[in-house]
Amino acid sequence: MHLGHSVAAAMWAMTALSLGFVALRLYTRIHIVHFFGAEDYLYICTGVMLVAFTASIQVAVHYGLGTSFWTLSLDETSNAILWTYIANTFAVTGNAMAKLSLGVFLLRVVQMKAQKAALWVLNIVTAATSTALVIMVWNQTTPVKTSWDPLRTPGTWNIEIKPMGVGLGEVSVNDYTLNFAKYFAWAGAEIAVSMICLGLPTLRPLYVKGTGTTLYERGHTAQQGDPELAQFASKPASPTPPPPSARPERAAEDTQLLPQLGRHGRDAGDGDGYDRHAPDTAEQGGRSAGPGPKRGQFGRHFRAVCRAAEPRLAARGTRWREELRGGVEEPDE
Repeated sequence: MHLGHSVAAAMWAMTALSLGFVALRLYTRIHIVHFFGAEDYLYICTGVMLVAFTASIQVAVHYGLGTSFWTLSLDETSNAILWTYIANTFAVTGNAMAKLSLGVFLLRVVQMKAQKAALWVLNIVTAATSTALVIMVWNQTTPVKTSWDPLRTPGTWNIEIKPMGVGLGEVSVNDYTLNFAKYFAWAGAEIAVSMICLGLPTLRPLYVKGTGTTLYERGHTAQQGDPELAQFASKPASPTPPPPSARPERAAEDTQLLPQLGRHGRDAGDGDGYDRHAPDTAEQGGRSAGPGPKRGQFGRHFRAVCRAAEPRLAARGTRWREELRGGVEEPDE
């Protein structure tokens, strides 16, 4: 197959895959997460730039991209090179928007001020370098037309840009229309891979909703309205109300055990300095702010209480210690 046609076919396939991720991300953000931020707009713009880039390469292939420079007419050569310059503009802009989309998303995630400042610096540098590169592409020669029509428009070269390709090394400009075809395929792949990597994490709520399970909880059913989906929204999630401090059945059980606790505490406290006749104003079923056993005395008796009380009380010793030190009064006999 003709090299130019192979490049165009591969780029259209990557573009279609990327647009599929754009559609899925839009559905997830609008209908599931119910939040649409600046990073999503940048992601859409990246997809638009990829479509424009692929379309420009298709036009360049029509004029002779992928064919030897020396076998084309002057008009074909000029038009092919011109459309590759247009494609380069979309490629640089698309790559910048993909990086900015990631940067804006991370700004919503990080909390430290130093991290936010670093991300802002990186975003500004990315936008500035991309803008400068686009300007350089279109101002390499004087006049500008010399860049894509050197044989019929004499001029001088102001900037000499040496394109580099992953796996290709430095691309020779001696046969521009033939040697640069693979370079544009790699440029399109870079944008497509960036879009896939940026789109995959945002699709997890869609996966959870569709399957009812998370990636790490296969086999465990999750509710369709799982609050786990909220963590994928870029806006801050509403605070979750704290659970009740104690269950009703737990409170009833504790009320029954408190008289036993007081009785065992008195029996175990003979001769150890505990004032068994200290005044007690505890109301039935509640806690009083009035006088009662001192905290130090109550703490010394706790070990004796655990030994004398029921076995289930001893098993819950740590939890009881916290509650007793918090002010539980000795109930009336």
